[in-house]
Amino acid sequence: MKKSITALLTLAMIVCVIPALAVFAEESQEAIPELVEVSTADELLDYIRLANDETAKNANATAGKTLSIVEDVDLSGKTWEPLTRWLGTLEGNGYTLSNINYSTDAAEENVGIVAKLVTNNDNIKGAIYDLTLQNCTVTATNAEKVGGIAGMTDRGRIESCKVDSCTVTGGKIVGGIAGRTSYASDDIGGEPYLLLTENTVSATTVKGTEIVGGLIGLIRSDDVTYDITGWSVDGNTLDVADGAQKGEVYGAAQKCYVLDADFLRRYADDGALLEEISQDDGEDETPAGTTEPSVTTDPAISTTPTTTTETLPTVNTPAVNSGASEENLPDASDAIGAKDDGSVLPIVIGVVAAVAVIAVIAVVVMKKKKQ
Repeated sequence: MKKSITALLTLAMIVCVIPALAVFAEESQEAIPELVEVSTADELLDYIRLANDETAKNANATAGKTLSIVEDVDLSGKTWEPLTRWLGTLEGNGYTLSNINYSTDAAEENVGIVAKLVTNNDNIKGAIYDLTLQNCTVTATNAEKVGGIAGMTDRGRIESCKVDSCTVTGGKIVGGIAGRTSYASDDIGGEPYLLLTENTVSATTVKGTEIVGGLIGLIRSDDVTYDITGWSVDGNTLDVADGAQKGEVYGAAQKCYVLDADFLRRYADDGALLEEISQDDGEDETPAGTTEPSVTTDPAISTTPTTTTETLPTVNTPAVNSGASEENLPDASDAIGAKDDGSVLPIVIGVVAAVAVIAVIAVVVMKKKKQ
């Protein structure tokens, strides 16, 4: 009898230990390393596939990760797969990704080399720094929010990046660097400025049906300031239908402040320019309520006009519908956050409880046998 009870208890201990070992093995090895350096096309594409696979299982899988480009990478003849949702840091280190060719017929949102830059509920920001795209093509004629580097930046950052000799084609809301920006003032972070600084678009064609900008298609936020200083646009072509909103720097701005060289401009929800404040003397250059067009040149930078040199027309149209819900609600995928590290706790507790019950039963049986 005692041998049977000993065997039973041993089995129970094994059942308890196996799940614990599995949990330990899972937590001791992260799927995406903290830092990955890539120097070839295959290394880069392998990383993107891994990041996308893990993001499908865990929305925050790339949070805090760094992808570092350490050589120029030619992607001629390679099938490009965009990063779907980026919460890490992509360090271009001044290197160039060239000859990317990506095309989709899908009627989707957020199309670019990176589909979407986001910030999660821990205030970890997706960011891209010091990266150049050259001779690249992004084609998504049925898509909304299309950019050369990012389709959408939802509180993310793009700084010191260049798009040169590329073609970016989308439907509505298209930009050479980013299709659309977004930020809600009641979201996490509370930063007064969001940075899209020192970016350059040159010799690039940007095509769309509505709201097209050489740098950014649509800047829209919840009364938050976007710092886009240091931009350069040179020799670009804006291909858009007659009468559609367009601008050499940004196609339209709504419900936000835009810091552009020496001026801070405030835009209404419908895109009307409410005021223009000089940063030199603090004087209001434009009376509140006026609806002058957005400027298309940065006084601080000498630029060559694009083949379409029209200034942005006065905007009196309603705000873009796609922005309303995004501005007022945090990203749903941030909220679900991927795997909870404590999700295995109920299983472990259940196993321990089962072992305890078996042990109690064994003790009772032993007492009865002695009686």
